[in-house]
Amino acid sequence: MPSELSDCGTRPERAVAAQVVGGRGQFLCLNQGVFVGAPLDGSGKGGGKVLPYGATIIVRGTACTSLPSGIRCDAAGHGFVIAADAQSLF
Repeated sequence: MPSELSDCGTRPERAVAAQVVGGRGQFLCLNQGVFVGAPLDGSGKGGGKVLPYGATIIVRGTACTSLPSGIRCDAAGHGFVIAADAQSLF
């Protein structure tokens, strides 16, 4: 859990997320998921397909690559890594 969001994990309806804005990575504490792509089941929730290991998707100038160790996203050398056991900004 990022130190700046230490209380995010104490609330069951919240989860840590990350994004690149203004040329820098930042953590967020959200109460709902944010997805890219149309929902696969025809509903209004969720979206997109699973990004296979080694594949990259580019959204709004941020490139995200799926790796066995987690997801790495960057835009112009700034971004974040999110994995089940750790998160970091760079």
